[in-house]
Amino acid sequence: MRLESCYITGFGRLCDLKYDFKPGMNKILEENGWGKTTFSVFLKSMFYGLPYAPRRKELTEREHYEPWSGGIYGGSLTFTTDKGSYRIERTFGKKDSDDTFTLIDTSTGRESTDYSEKVGEELFGVDRESYERSIFIPQLSIQASMTDSLNAKMGNLQAARDDINQFDAALKRVEDAKKEYLRNSQINPGKLTKIRESILESKAQVEEIPLLT
Repeated sequence: MRLESCYITGFGRLCDLKYDFKPGMNKILEENGWGKTTFSVFLKSMFYGLPYAPRRKELTEREHYEPWSGGIYGGSLTFTTDKGSYRIERTFGKKDSDDTFTLIDTSTGRESTDYSEKVGEELFGVDRESYERSIFIPQLSIQASMTDSLNAKMGNLQAARDDINQFDAALKRVEDAKKEYLRNSQINPGKLTKIRESILESKAQVEEIPLLT
């Protein structure tokens, strides 16, 4: 996947801003207060949307990045994958039910269903939290912890999200087999007890066989 360009209609302090990405590493060198963190959060929001939570004492991310100048809250992001070139168009409201999402195939100019509103998860194979811990790392939020989703991705287990559940099921089968072999019960002894009894019985039968002279 490669970023092509973005247009910020209104997002925090950034308004009516177009940015074209170049091949390779892109560096944004601007003075403090320009909006570099806001720009990175905008990119994340295009892929993952903005989380909604009932009003709390502190501002939510959705509230924090409402356009300072008012107007439309959102923008667009154009990217290319092996499937083609697409443009994500999102706007945000007071709550997630007011948000809009459209995916445009730039080669035809028509809406596409190749990716859904969860385009970030579909492209990167990780959820929002894991994205924030890996691809997107705010300067003040650097952490060394891992998420289950990120662990699964790095362990090449992301082919199915239930891999972790499959591991738990496999572990349970091993524990059940262990109990089956080591069960200590006179009525229903375990398999190892039966094997030991069979060995002792065989040894006794061998001892009863007369020595060949």
